[in-house]
Amino acid sequence: MAAAKLDYTIEMQPWARAFSLAERTPDTCVFTTGQLPERMARFKWVQPLVLDLMILVRKAGQPFAPATIEDAKRLTIGVHKDDSAETYAKQQGFPRLDSAPSLDLSLKKLLSGRLDLMIMTRTTYESLRRQGQPIEAALNLEGTRAGIACNLKVPDATIVAMQVELDRMITNGTQATIYKQYGQPGK
Repeated sequence: MAAAKLDYTIEMQPWARAFSLAERTPDTCVFTTGQLPERMARFKWVQPLVLDLMILVRKAGQPFAPATIEDAKRLTIGVHKDDSAETYAKQQGFPRLDSAPSLDLSLKKLLSGRLDLMIMTRTTYESLRRQGQPIEAALNLEGTRAGIACNLKVPDATIVAMQVELDRMITNGTQATIYKQYGQPGK
């Protein structure tokens, strides 16, 4: 935003609130937002911020090892409310979903045995593992792409300026450097 010479403020919000604000409030964006087909026309996009993989995760040492999505549908699956993982799980027809208002709450449920598995991105999984969380990958699901989702009333010139700067950061290696600085694999 600074390189694009755009004024901005950043606020931390619960995910569902932030997403709703970006959809309803002019000059508002939310990130990082999974680019799901049903979201594409609801926002203007600056992307890609993240190319990732959605996975099922279990508490370390648990016997739940689904070989397929169909196997996993017999288990209780935790998701973060209004997150792309919840949307994906609903689209896939997971019948036993537990939607929590935060990733941390879902993780606590998983570790206490109240959930069999959780859906999250590989990046989130790797970050939690580095923090010492006792979790294991159980099944790869599908690739994801995420970006900055902006209200449809954000001026096109603003979107273009943001995209130009993101593209520059990707091309010159700045984005990869930022990922590395924060312990994330380069995307």
